[in-house]
Amino acid sequence: MNDKEYAEFVDPLLVSLKDSLPPELKPKTNYTVASIDRDHEQKLIEIGFKPVDLSKIPIAEHYRFDHLSVTIPNHIATYLANCEFPLTQEEINMLEVEMEKHHGVQSPCFIDMTSPLIETGKSYQFLPEAEQFHSGFLYIHAD
Repeated sequence: MNDKEYAEFVDPLLVSLKDSLPPELKPKTNYTVASIDRDHEQKLIEIGFKPVDLSKIPIAEHYRFDHLSVTIPNHIATYLANCEFPLTQEEINMLEVEMEKHHGVQSPCFIDMTSPLIETGKSYQFLPEAEQFHSGFLYIHAD
């Protein structure tokens, strides 16, 4: 993925986080959050960049995958397939810690579980075909 593709991929992700910002920092847009999220899922499909397994990538290179989807190990996939949704905060915390251990992610970086996965058990909200390109767990690189 070149820099232009990366920017086109990550920018919609960052825009979709606008609701978590305080009012004075919120960007001005005519798009609804739902339309931004739908467009992001469409962009995932177009780019075709599958979730990455950070456990196979040197830690010094993890920054290249900031805000990108990571693979789900089998034991976590099995857990998700057999639990009830929405998940509790305890379950979310446990799953994120397990994902960080599996991928070798160290503080201050972390892995974040997305709202659709927490609420429904699906990594997508609008386009089912986006599921193969988005696991519902994002790597967040913090310096």
